[in-house]
Amino acid sequence: GFIDATSYPYRARGNGTTDDTAAIQEAVDAMNAAGGGIVWLPPTGAAYLIAGTVAVRKGVKIMGAGTFNYEGAAAPVADWTAHATWINPTSTTGPCIQYVDHGSGCEGLNFIHDQPAPGPGWAPIQYGYCIHDDSVFHTSTRNIRIVNASHGILLEGTEASGGGTNVIVEDVIISAYNVRFRTSRLNDTLFIKNLQFRSLWNSSDADVVDYIRTNCKEWYCGYTDNPFVIGLQFFEGNGFYFEDETVQGNTHSLYNSTPLAVQWN
Repeated sequence: GFIDATSYPYRARGNGTTDDTAAIQEAVDAMNAAGGGIVWLPPTGAAYLIAGTVAVRKGVKIMGAGTFNYEGAAAPVADWTAHATWINPTSTTGPCIQYVDHGSGCEGLNFIHDQPAPGPGWAPIQYGYCIHDDSVFHTSTRNIRIVNASHGILLEGTEASGGGTNVIVEDVIISAYNVRFRTSRLNDTLFIKNLQFRSLWNSSDADVVDYIRTNCKEWYCGYTDNPFVIGLQFFEGNGFYFEDETVQGNTHSLYNSTPLAVQWN
């Protein structure tokens, strides 16, 4: 199945000012009710503003035109969002997109956040995660770019059952100031390919860089068992941050993994 979220009766605007949360959620729910498929967010010349959380349901993928235009470290949001599919999350209390059922996912989306201008004592606005996968079972997150976030992507299982089965994260760049990528309570076959952590906004500004070096966890790694990792790139932040967690009576952080092609800058 296929639904264009800007079409009738959903009518997401993608104009950078109208809250499109409800319109996109209605398109997702309709696609789920029809048996699954793609909810398409076409480029509009601006961002889809999402002030709440869009819950992605079983068999549904939210998809955009995944081209990525780098407009320059000091460029305004309007320049970044003029081409391709962009989402502007504004919630400080919850995630922008949440996978709530297995078989859900996102592909070809760019996320950009509003942040204060750099200056002495600079600190970012604390937003929710761009993508929170708490299904962690047969989900896919591909061709994603995240700019100016405080928190990027969270994959989170449970202490009782874990998670991670056939979960795919591929071709993702995350520019976030506090937590770029977090894995928590995953105990089965997470697959990661070409995951990059780097600053894209005011990346040479001394105040921004100082905040990142002091506060940024690039991969915040809780219980993460058996992941396959091919292609991992770290910039500026604090690289791995390990924290023991418990799943089904076992306690550790990263376990039984040998990442391939890792680059540190």
